[in-house]
Amino acid sequence: MRKIIHIITSTLLLAGPVYAVDYDFSATSSSGVSSPDATDIGLSADIESASFNLSANDIRFGEKWSMSLGMTSQYFDGEEIFFYDEQANKTPISTLGIEPLQWTPSLTLSYDIKENLTLSTNAGKSLNNSILSSESAGVGIVGSFLNKATVFGLSANYRKQSSPVSTYKDENYQDVSLPTEKETIDASLTLEQHLHKNLKVGLETQYVFHKKIRSDTVVVIPSVHTALSSRAFANFRYEFYKDIKNYSPTDGRGYLDMQVYHLGVTLEPVYDFLVSLSYDMIVEREENIIQRKIERVGADQFGLGFLKIGEEIDLSLKGALTNSSTYALGYQFEGGMTWRL
Repeated sequence: MRKIIHIITSTLLLAGPVYAVDYDFSATSSSGVSSPDATDIGLSADIESASFNLSANDIRFGEKWSMSLGMTSQYFDGEEIFFYDEQANKTPISTLGIEPLQWTPSLTLSYDIKENLTLSTNAGKSLNNSILSSESAGVGIVGSFLNKATVFGLSANYRKQSSPVSTYKDENYQDVSLPTEKETIDASLTLEQHLHKNLKVGLETQYVFHKKIRSDTVVVIPSVHTALSSRAFANFRYEFYKDIKNYSPTDGRGYLDMQVYHLGVTLEPVYDFLVSLSYDMIVEREENIIQRKIERVGADQFGLGFLKIGEEIDLSLKGALTNSSTYALGYQFEGGMTWRL
């Protein structure tokens, strides 16, 4: 029986570095036609962010251990990105000794405590001094019961992100330096329940602690997935993000909350060829504590994805176009290949 596993892609939203919301393009799924113990080699490239990813997933060693390896590279044009000092002098970051090409390897180790319970840990760190070098670490556990009709997951992750020195104007119109390092710790709980062979519901909750930078954030994401027929599938997702105002922001932003309404449809017009269409309505609200006003921004995002499943190799192509109420236009375009060994 063929099993379809959804792959998630991340897109940076209107709130800048605070939020990054996942968009589920069902057409970029990878098949499970091979053995559950098979290793997947994946390649993907994102044109908009100038990034490239190489991964090897589910490398088994021993009866209970497995690991996944990843390497992500991202290019930043040092002549097009500028640093502004307190006198508003503009300097290209290429003159500051910051390398334009960033390399970030990652490693995930998993241990099967029992057949339906897996413990994992992960770590990653940028190898060079780039504009947005980062390091991360995390632990998680995934389990199931009732013949895998119910699936749950618990995880905790730490991330530190560096950025060039920059400033903003405070309420007294004085220059204030932004932090050059941003640290976050998040704890999440996910639940997935099969109500029927053609109906599945899910819930993700998350608490994000922003260390000494801004208010903590709570996240709630319910979702519904259904099979309309043997060749048509649909999913709906509502995403809610809200700062709880327990800390005054020091990053030049106000208190943020955001809602995302997602609708996706996947069709299989030809066997092993999937086409996915998606629409997202995004509503963001910011309480600007410096200017003492409320700002609202809305956006529409349209997504299209394709997947061709082969005996050993899957090919995917996906894109998204975002148009906001401020007349800002953004896009994302990504292609990928998965090779099952």
